[in-house]
Amino acid sequence: MRIRRAVISDISAMADLSREAFRDDELFRWLCPGMVQHPEHCRGYFLRRHRMRFNQPGVIGFVAETQEGDVDWHELERLLLSVGNYYVKWADLDRAVSWTNKAEFRRLIYDNFSKVAEFWHLMILGVSPTHQRRGVGGMLVDQGLALAQEEGVPAVLEATSVGRGLYKKKGFREYSWMRVKEGIDGPTFIWEPKGMEGKWGTEPGGEVKAAEAGHDTQDPVLP
Repeated sequence: MRIRRAVISDISAMADLSREAFRDDELFRWLCPGMVQHPEHCRGYFLRRHRMRFNQPGVIGFVAETQEGDVDWHELERLLLSVGNYYVKWADLDRAVSWTNKAEFRRLIYDNFSKVAEFWHLMILGVSPTHQRRGVGGMLVDQGLALAQEEGVPAVLEATSVGRGLYKKKGFREYSWMRVKEGIDGPTFIWEPKGMEGKWGTEPGGEVKAAEAGHDTQDPVLP
């Protein structure tokens, strides 16, 4: 098995995989409280999210598979996806997602990493339940770390309990403690390029700042 960049034809399968991979994840159960009752809406949420990210400059997706393809960016498609996503939210067509929780979580993430000028944000790291514990997740993380090392910037992510061991093994350090709500909290992580350790205030033994949902922060640029 090897890692390659995702192509447009992967998006449908990525949505299916995401729905299955995060079915029991406590954070996504909070973001999508209706994911069990409305699995088709949950898949639609991931489908829209992957399409938006795929067509956003500066975002790169990776999949573990065998076929190859090319990535292409389409200005018009980005606009149409933005309009479509707004309509789904405005018309309340997605019964799986809590838009209030999602907005609250985005503000919290923005607040956590607002002092880091540039970084690669590793998101939606999901592995099919039938292929977990085979090193696939680590291979995907390595792709993001290679990009961060090449550009001399850190990589960041928020971690639920399932992935923390992997991230620490890959050299991530705790950056802050994020409390989303009662019963859903945990560390955010930062990985620093070799030779630049400590530049972003993560020296061993350093203080880990705390952050809680509900802070007044600037709205993120992304929808």
